[in-house]
Amino acid sequence: MVQHRNAVIGKIQSKAGIINAQEFFGARDSQPLDTCLSEVERSQVFLLFLSPRNGSIDQESGKSFVEREYEKACELGILKLAYIMDEEYEYPIKYVSRGEEAQSLAAFKQRVMTELTVSRFTTPEDLASKVYEDLKRELPARGFAIGAEDERNDTSSVVDTLRRFCLLPKIHNGSRVHLKSTLGETKRASESQCNALSLKRGQAIACDIYADDNAISELLLDSRILLFAEGRAAESLLEVQHHKSVIVEAQTVYGVVRIRTPYYGFEYETGAFDSALSKLAGRRRVITGYEEVKEELLGLYLKAISMP
Repeated sequence: MVQHRNAVIGKIQSKAGIINAQEFFGARDSQPLDTCLSEVERSQVFLLFLSPRNGSIDQESGKSFVEREYEKACELGILKLAYIMDEEYEYPIKYVSRGEEAQSLAAFKQRVMTELTVSRFTTPEDLASKVYEDLKRELPARGFAIGAEDERNDTSSVVDTLRRFCLLPKIHNGSRVHLKSTLGETKRASESQCNALSLKRGQAIACDIYADDNAISELLLDSRILLFAEGRAAESLLEVQHHKSVIVEAQTVYGVVRIRTPYYGFEYETGAFDSALSKLAGRRRVITGYEEVKEELLGLYLKAISMP
């Protein structure tokens, strides 16, 4: 993941000049893992990038260095932002872990996805953009000025971003937008919606979103795009009065919903007289099978909400 890491480092350095990575550790009078854990202790944000390769292994625990670093970040209670490479992104086969290492990596990824809301990435540029946008949202609260020079998306750029997402949702999944809009009544996100978008059941809600700009509103309506939120963002959404204008900062999300449609037929009640009239009177409608269809689900995942 050298290219991906370099893209992230370059993006952050060009905007804020603050980042700590293995590339900058230099020579140390300590074991490599001890150095990594020491640097985690000095950090305020822990960025976790997971690809199909497990990386260096700590022989004592049998865990990868990055898993040990993650556990240290959890122990210290620092902010953790996790990014997992999209499974359909082409990655050099020679760098893919196999056997026990692959199993260990899969278990670690599952743990991270259970404990955190992760973001999927593909190209180096895609990862760098997503990391920067997340840091731009999180770092100001921790005393760092980052992205202050960036202006919010104007209406034309939002229309273009959403248009591209509606046409190519898998490619433009994870794009950020700011919308001045009003919100409909909130409702609990369904099980199928949660499964499609990797949301936590029982912690996610959804609502209709109506943009003040007509062009944006038409895109949202035509693609049946809902606003989804979970955790603290969901609590913030519940505080907003319906049909009151707000500024929504959101990220495009894409998934596939599986819908089971029943087939119906008829069967005869036992004991009915053997006559055409009796069979018509005694038959009942029953489910004879199911057809499973897949539908694309396009949405916006709430990052922050504020008053205009």
